[in-house]
Amino acid sequence: MKKSHMLFIGAVSLSMAALPAATPVFEEGFTQAQEGALLKDSAGWSVHNGAGSAQATVSAGFAGLGARVTGNEQFRLLIPEDKAISLTSGGGGELRLKLRVMADNDGYTLTQVLLGQSDGVHGVSVRFNGGTHDGFSDNSIQVSTGGESWGKAAWETLPDSGWKRETWYEVVIAITASDEATVTIREADSGTALVDQHRAGVIGSLGKFTQLNTIIIGNGGTARAFDFDDISLSQL
Repeated sequence: MKKSHMLFIGAVSLSMAALPAATPVFEEGFTQAQEGALLKDSAGWSVHNGAGSAQATVSAGFAGLGARVTGNEQFRLLIPEDKAISLTSGGGGELRLKLRVMADNDGYTLTQVLLGQSDGVHGVSVRFNGGTHDGFSDNSIQVSTGGESWGKAAWETLPDSGWKRETWYEVVIAITASDEATVTIREADSGTALVDQHRAGVIGSLGKFTQLNTIIIGNGGTARAFDFDDISLSQL
């Protein structure tokens, strides 16, 4: 188990008490990857959009190997069928991952994470928006509020959510069977919450949202370097 980051116990204990982690049914920590391997060649991963140049590397990991994306590209992780979470049996699911933006200039960053169904329609998404200038003063977190499909999502910009580059954040997206969702984002080392269980809207106005089996992660506009690691999907 590749965890070596030191946590500030006082701050984390309060945060964890408010948002306990469920037992994962699926995990991706790049423990089987080789240094320099292309992400698109790893089990379960494929290119959603763009060239697909992201690599697994130690320098991109929270502890051990992680994935570094530098181009204007997005990647899809398909959850194995026996690990997918049903939304029709009275439960829900929760995605957790760690992410940090590493761009020299964070202006125009639009790094996006989506948890959803492999139909290209349904899901819940969060974006790290870098504003138009470098520095965290105009940075913000955006959460989905609805929309017709993944490519036609509507967004809410959250106040006082000025994330900082080169800082690891834990991103938590929780979706219930009733199509309600919340987003939490906190600093991974200190546990300080940037966004605390903020209600998000489910994307998808056509068909039915019946399962969680897909994760999309990548840049939604300008190419900006970011790292991610420690993906887990849990039944709620």
